[in-house]
Amino acid sequence: MMKCLLLRKFSSDNSGFTLVEVLVALTIFSIGLLALAGMQITGITGNTRAQSLTAKTALADGVVEEFLAMDGDDANLLTAVTDSAWTTVDIEGAGTCNVLVSVVVDPVIDGTTHTGLSQITVTASNPKPPNVVKTVMKRRF
Repeated sequence: MMKCLLLRKFSSDNSGFTLVEVLVALTIFSIGLLALAGMQITGITGNTRAQSLTAKTALADGVVEEFLAMDGDDANLLTAVTDSAWTTVDIEGAGTCNVLVSVVVDPVIDGTTHTGLSQITVTASNPKPPNVVKTVMKRRF
C-alpha cells in the first residue's frame, strides 16, 4: 500500500515545464527583445533628427529677429542679395549649421509690386535634411 501511494504521488505531479516548453518560451521572449531593440534604434534616430531640426529652426528664428529689429533704413534692407552667407554656427548635436539670407527690395507678389517693403528669406541648413526656410516682410522708411 505504501508503494502505491508513492508511485501515485510522483506520477500525478505534472506541475513542471518540459525542456521544449522552456525553449519555446525563450524563443518568443528573444523575438520580443529584438523588436524592442529595433524600436530603440528608431527612437534614437528620430530624436537626433528632431534635435537637428529644432536647432536649425531656432537659428533661423534668431536671424529673422535680427532683421526685424533693424531700422527701416538699414543697408541690409535696402540692398537686394541672393543666398548671402550670414553666419555659420557649430551646435552640439546638430553639427555645423549655415545660414543664408536673401533680400528682395520692393518684391512683386501675385503681380503687385510692394514698394517700401523688403522680403527677407532665411535658410538654415546642415548635412541632415530638411533645411529650414523662413520668409518675412519688413517695412522700410
